[in-house]
Amino acid sequence: IHDNIAMIHALEVLKTRRRAGLARHMMGVAAKWAQDHGAHTLALAVTQANGPANALYSSLNMRVMGKYTYWLK
Repeated sequence: IHDNIAMIHALEVLKTRRRAGLARHMMGVAAKWAQDHGAHTLALAVTQANGPANALYSSLNMRVMGKYTYWLK
């Protein structure tokens, strides 16, 4: 947590465990932990190409706050 913002890094669910509510549960636990530790915002980074993750975060009423890209020479 920095400046009351908790950041999630590298959330991943194995393909064999997907579509069972595990990611939704993990996000709920993370949100509760963040709130209990003084955060008012829960943030994460996800690529636009990750449709399933973006659908999950959208269903949790999260919204896009910015965009980033990788650059190669």
